[in-house]
Amino acid sequence: MSVINPLFSNLSSTKRPGSDSNASIAEDFNNFLHLLTVQLQNQDPLEPLDTNQFTEQLVNMTQVEQTVSMNQRLGALIDVQETQQIQSAVQFVGKQIDAIGDIVPLEADGAEMFYNLPASANFVRAEIVDTSIKDPLEAVVRRIQDPDKSAGTHRVAWNGLNDAGEAVDPTKTYRLNVTALAADGKEITAQIGFTATVDELRNDGGALTLSAGGAQIPLSSILAARPPKPAATPAS
Repeated sequence: MSVINPLFSNLSSTKRPGSDSNASIAEDFNNFLHLLTVQLQNQDPLEPLDTNQFTEQLVNMTQVEQTVSMNQRLGALIDVQETQQIQSAVQFVGKQIDAIGDIVPLEADGAEMFYNLPASANFVRAEIVDTSIKDPLEAVVRRIQDPDKSAGTHRVAWNGLNDAGEAVDPTKTYRLNVTALAADGKEITAQIGFTATVDELRNDGGALTLSAGGAQIPLSSILAARPPKPAATPAS
């Protein structure tokens, strides 16, 4: 079975040429004009500036001017691209998404994860671990009972309780670990993901990320998006 490809897998974060770089080029351009003017004003009338040298300096000046103009136009194009990306990304807010990642976004009603096996496995172990605990045995807070071993995508629902039936600390970060082995003992790499409702869009220095259940989600990791589940109607 092929690996699931994210919707935004080809998205690249384009950085706008820094304003400091543009300012530096513009400053060099102005300095060049000033130095050339001073040179012309103070040249020896008996030995004027060599024509070839003067032409070369003019060419250099033109190249600097073109570089400044090119950077300004490139910056304008990137502004348009960033605006389009934000307009596309903001549509995810409030929607339920499937995304690649082993971090478990723990929401009020628990968490939903999934794992994809490219081939059937002879053994599968799925555990939810507390990332703040270094000891791998003590870090396990919940063992998933009878995880599916067949090839394909399998969903795992977690109610936010540990193996003792106690609620875990919602301020901590949890991760889904899946170990899968084939009949010959070789490890099968499982693609891990989660389902969560997006509550925020962040723009950190031009890098757009979504927030859901305390987890930061890059746009490049999104597999699917759908309207949120309707709220349950209370019994009368």
